[in-house]
Amino acid sequence: MNTVLIDSVTSTGHTVGARGIVIWNGLKENITIMDCHVYGNNCCGIELQDGTASGVSMINNNVHDNGDNGIGIVGMQGPVRT
Repeated sequence: MNTVLIDSVTSTGHTVGARGIVIWNGLKENITIMDCHVYGNNCCGIELQDGTASGVSMINNNVHDNGDNGIGIVGMQGPVRT
């Protein structure tokens, strides 16, 4: 994924291992997740998983009451800025 903006999204109520917002595998570059409300999901709120990342920004998000964690960075390689 390259140059992605996720802005003002509400993500709630996902069940059975589901995440609110997730970006999996491969290169994650110039990703901005901002002004989102992510809550009540069975697994993680916001998660970046596997691959490499650079230029990742998470700004002014309200992440709470998710089953596993609020913000997860799992299996990543390379520079990650949050």
